[in-house]
Amino acid sequence: LLLDFGAAWETMRPLSLDPAMASTVFDAAAAEYRAGRYEQAVALARQSLVAEPDDDRLWVVAAVAAHKLGRFEDAANAFRRLTELKPASAEHWSNLGYMLRLAGQQQEAEAAFVEALRIAPGAYGTLLNYGLLLMDMSRFGAARHRFLDAVAADPSQPEARIYAASACFECGDIVRAEQLLPPPGEWQALDAEARHDLGMALIRVGRAAEAERLLQSGEGDSDDPDLLAKLALLYERTNRLDLAETLFERLRDRLDGIGLESQSDALTVGSVLALRRKDYDEARALTERLLSLGPTPTGRANALYTLAAIADKQSRPDEAMRLLSEAHAIH
Repeated sequence: LLLDFGAAWETMRPLSLDPAMASTVFDAAAAEYRAGRYEQAVALARQSLVAEPDDDRLWVVAAVAAHKLGRFEDAANAFRRLTELKPASAEHWSNLGYMLRLAGQQQEAEAAFVEALRIAPGAYGTLLNYGLLLMDMSRFGAARHRFLDAVAADPSQPEARIYAASACFECGDIVRAEQLLPPPGEWQALDAEARHDLGMALIRVGRAAEAERLLQSGEGDSDDPDLLAKLALLYERTNRLDLAETLFERLRDRLDGIGLESQSDALTVGSVLALRRKDYDEARALTERLLSLGPTPTGRANALYTLAAIADKQSRPDEAMRLLSEAHAIH
């Protein structure tokens, strides 16, 4: 939910040096970004910023390219500089909060979202991302309010209703959760991430059959690793362990070649399956591999809880207590 890069640079001022050179440098950096050469885009932007540290267009290039590279702290630093240059820009504050959340800096992220909402109280994207941060922090009541605010800000957006339903479920409001979930007629328009989140929400309110139909109706090859990972999670959570095991085995040798989210989903289901069949060494190895991916704070806490359970089963009480303490420090 970052600001649109193309729209951003068209509204920002040019470099204050030689206009011809400024246009050339900026256009070159922008072209590298559009071509997917994010390292080159960052390098060009940073090189020019040495001479022109106040050029907001180039800071945008540096920020969004760093985000694409997974360098969330670098992206956050760039957006922090943009908030200094344009403190009245709610978009820059919101993007700073988004990047800080990805970097695991929750308190700083919340402060940025609060400032963004002070400037633009009804901004849909800010409300949605602030709600997701609050979910990460297990502050489900506050998250529920932000998601419901997002629904009110733009009722046409199904994502806000999905996340609001999840927050209502966490707060024990099952009836409201059911009411908020988008009707089947809107499912086809959802992107892959929203379909996955909706699938998990449907499972939580007892509609596993619909969740399965939703995930299986996704476009793409039946051997698509993203789809397989999501279905494996669904099957494990609905106790169809043989189906979950089959899908995980189809993914096991392909983990290094798939996206981080799907790797995380696959490793999560693999470790839980190993734990359920009492293969504690396998469960430990898969969970430690999951931690090596650098998951979100919530994902890290969940992995640590899993390792604590494994340590307990392996009669390692001191290790189990240490891991529990580390997990509780996150959540």
